[in-house]
Amino acid sequence: MTRETHRIGVEIGSEVIRFALSDHTSEPIIKDLVEVYLPGLCDQNGCLTDKSLTVSAIKKVVAQAGWAGLPSVFSIPSDQASFTWSTLPEITGKELREVARFKVKRRPGQVADELTAAVCPGKSASGESLIVAAPRQLVHQRADVLAKAGLKPLAAESEVQAALRLVSRSIQAHDWHQQESSLTVALITQNRTHFVVIQEGELRFVRSVRLGIQRIEQALMDATGFSPEQARELLSSRQTWLVDRRFVRRFENETVVQADISDAISALAKEFRRVLQYFRSLHSTRSYSGIFDRLYLLGEGTQLRGFGEAVCDFMGVPGVALHPTIGLPLDVESSTFQSLPRIESGFAVAIGLATSPYQCPHLLQEETNDESYHWKREPASVS
Repeated sequence: MTRETHRIGVEIGSEVIRFALSDHTSEPIIKDLVEVYLPGLCDQNGCLTDKSLTVSAIKKVVAQAGWAGLPSVFSIPSDQASFTWSTLPEITGKELREVARFKVKRRPGQVADELTAAVCPGKSASGESLIVAAPRQLVHQRADVLAKAGLKPLAAESEVQAALRLVSRSIQAHDWHQQESSLTVALITQNRTHFVVIQEGELRFVRSVRLGIQRIEQALMDATGFSPEQARELLSSRQTWLVDRRFVRRFENETVVQADISDAISALAKEFRRVLQYFRSLHSTRSYSGIFDRLYLLGEGTQLRGFGEAVCDFMGVPGVALHPTIGLPLDVESSTFQSLPRIESGFAVAIGLATSPYQCPHLLQEETNDESYHWKREPASVS
């Protein structure tokens, strides 16, 4: 395996770690997809509850796949990241990051010294830059775990930014929008849904709600008595449909499995509407043409037939479920290829991380003078 051209995207979710291996010889090619479920992996703030167990689980995957020493780009929970547009002085490097940390919008009780920040220059005439910040302890912890498991942490990205890389590719492949247009994206993860607004090709609004695919899985388990594994298998099966916006049905071998999950679907749509109204309250004088004309759905659960239509129907807007591998070359094993329709929606963030453009293999060494791990980022544009 050529170390110089291979990269691993590592998504660390609330109960699952997903790996996507890519080859960057020319354009990114997806080579492998692996997932490991670890119940109780992270707490509600995204911190790992058992570092030694996490290291062991990742080390096992790395050893089996022969990935030791490969550079990795890992995820930061979007609800733990801060996104702030601000005008910054014309300085660079560490000085710019120091200024950015004090400009970012912080949570109550959070101080600037606890954050690590990255700056993404904007393209608008206002001269504003996007500052993305996250708790330094959270970034350090994840980088340390990957290093102890045999990988080389290269950079970190929020889940939203990783997913938007795939959104851009899918939209261009389908010619749905111009590159500089405005649009709305919903990224569904295990226990969060991230609502994103892109205006003129730049990320302008991110809001997270504590409601994800686990709510639907729990509704299935309550209705059928299934285990978590069986509920996930039911949702990902190609024989499963969401009917009449409320019933999950699987038709197989002349038998029908049915469960009512309308409460979970309506709760998700309700949160979407609430966030949409909040965005409108912030920008009451702006035009919303193109922003709310269509909702792009990405992430876990979107492979369920009828799911995207049901959510968008509840909201009253048309929607499109995006497939993470659209427009991406694949060179995976036969078993992985055959399972793609069932698993690919859950790998949206991992694939986005694996196809990131970072090229600096010595990032950590460059930043060890002040014992800080500053995460690299590409420009905020989704084009």
